[in-house]
Amino acid sequence: MSLSLVAVLDRLGATLAYPRDGYRTGVDECRKLLASGDPEAAAAMESFCEAIANLDDTELEELYTRSFDLNPMCTLEVGWHIYGEQYRRGRFLVQARELLSLAGIDEQGELPDHLMSLLPAVARLEPEDAATFAGTYLVPAVNKMLSGLEGKANPYEEVLSAVQQVLGTFAAATTQVEGPFEDDDLVQIGTSDRSPTQKGAIS
Repeated sequence: MSLSLVAVLDRLGATLAYPRDGYRTGVDECRKLLASGDPEAAAAMESFCEAIANLDDTELEELYTRSFDLNPMCTLEVGWHIYGEQYRRGRFLVQARELLSLAGIDEQGELPDHLMSLLPAVARLEPEDAATFAGTYLVPAVNKMLSGLEGKANPYEEVLSAVQQVLGTFAAATTQVEGPFEDDDLVQIGTSDRSPTQKGAIS
């Protein structure tokens, strides 16, 4: 995975963190970085920057909370969108934590399947593994997050659109099945000595 894509996914992940000191600066840096290589994603981030320009810090924090924490349809927890309340989500969380640990990514007080953490983590996988992981988990989850904001004129829809655009540049196309996954539909993740496959239970 190229250094530029690592930087992009790091920045996009930070944009999906709770807005604290330096958040706006990070958002602008993300926009500038995207402008050099992905005009469509950059345009989405530009729209986000414009939408939050007149919000004070409290309003921005309330927007984030309303968008993600109080809206189950747009929670940033990837595993919830893929598995719901199935026990397999628990297994996914265990390996997501292992993946973050191997990648040196801080969970920042969130569950390990939070999109802000998984974006920089997937950037540190080998290209083939990253493509499989993104196509199997991140792309379908982000699609569901976007559907949760559709028609609500929510600025964070632009951020998720940028994420969707960037993921689409490298994610492998996978056949997603609706409803519960069987164990043999899961993708192995987390350790360098196990290559993710389309078949094979997470152990």
